[in-house]
Parts: sequence; structure tokens; C-alpha cells
Amino acid sequence: VPALGQGACQAIEDGVILGKMLGASEDDAATLRAYEAKRIERTAPIVKRARMQGKLMQGDNAVMDVVRANFFRFAPKKQVLKGFQEFLTYEG
Repeated sequence: VPALGQGACQAIEDGVILGKMLGASEDDAATLRAYEAKRIERTAPIVKRARMQGKLMQGDNAVMDVVRANFFRFAPKKQVLKGFQEFLTYEG
């Protein structure tokens, strides 16, 4: 679900991390396993949050429609941005 808009961002991170790791290694197979573990650690929380947010944003509940429509208008901007901080400041 494209609820967080992180698909392209994560693909770019994948390329950067994979390039760095392969460039610094002589054992490609071991490096690919290490890369996979590193990226799963980074991306699993993003996938989980996107799934949760997708359910919230695409539900058919009338109450949730009102909450959804007003959330960003009334939510403190700093708090909303803080919730996205881990996605926006990764340095791998």
C-alpha cells in the first residue's frame, strides 16, 4: 500500500547501501546476506507502518472518515513530523 510514499525512497537507499557494501567486500554472497539483514531491519518497520496507515486511510467507517478528514488540520505539526522523522533522516 503506498500509504507512506516510501517506495522510491527505499529503492534509492537500497542502491546506495548495496553499492557501498559490495564495493567494500570481496565475498559477494556474504555481502548480499548482510545487506538483506541490514535492509530488513530498516524496512520492516516502514512496511508495518504503511500497512497500518493504509488500513486507516482506506477504511469504510464513517467515524474514521471524520477523524481522517480532520487529523492533519488539528494535529500539532511538530508531532506529525516527529512521527516521520525516522524515515526522513536515515544515514546508512
